[in-house]
Parts: sequence; structure tokens; C-alpha cells
Amino acid sequence: MPINTAYTSEPSFHWQRKMFKAGAAAYMVKTADKTSIKTTLEKVYAGKTVYSYAMEQYQAKKSMLGTGNRHTGLTQDQQQLLILLSEGQSLKQIADKLGKSVSAIEKMLKQLRNKFEAKSNVELVKIVLFSQTN
Repeated sequence: MPINTAYTSEPSFHWQRKMFKAGAAAYMVKTADKTSIKTTLEKVYAGKTVYSYAMEQYQAKKSMLGTGNRHTGLTQDQQQLLILLSEGQSLKQIADKLGKSVSAIEKMLKQLRNKFEAKSNVELVKIVLFSQTN
């Protein structure tokens, strides 16, 4: 049974996403302590996928946007905008990734802040991505 685990000095979330998309079962940075490394390898050997905290949060956000919650009325561009914003991307980087102008991104953000009555982009991300409805 092959075990697909990345062990690297690169802590980048970007690379974690790439590795998991490529089929990795775990992504460990070399700064991890021995106990964490051992536990991770044991879980992978048992057939589990082990995500970092950052990856778990990313998966939760994607799941929250894609399933039946009050935010499913968002367009795909709006969803992607919020995910990229929550990852710390600049408006220029977001505009480039979505193939839009920075002013179009700013307009989308303003519309979303108004829709969710958010005073700032940070508050908008918290409301949309991190609040669960019952």
C-alpha cells in the first residue's frame, strides 16, 4: 500500500492545496514535532487523510458555500472572491484570478457588504464564511 505523504520545509497553504489535489494523504512541515509526525504517519497508514488546521478551515469554507445554507444564493464569482479574500489575497490578486478589474472586485465587495450588513471586508468574511445557521 503506497503512502502519499508530503514532508517538506514549505509551509505554504498554496502547496498544501496542490498536494492534496494531487492525492496526498498528509502534508507535514519539517518543523513539526516528532509526536505530530508519528501520529500523522500512523493515521495515514491506517488509511486516513490528515489535513492541517488551515486545510480543515479551507475545506469547511468550501463545504459551507457549496451546501444548503443561507449563502448558497451567492454567485460562483462571489464565493471565490470571499474564499480568496479570506486567504489573504489582495484585491489585485483576486481581480487577476477572477479575470476582472480591481474596481469590479471593489463593487462586488460593496454589494456583498450591503447585502450582509457588514461594515468591513473582515466582518463580511466572518459573517458569510464562518457563521453557521441552524
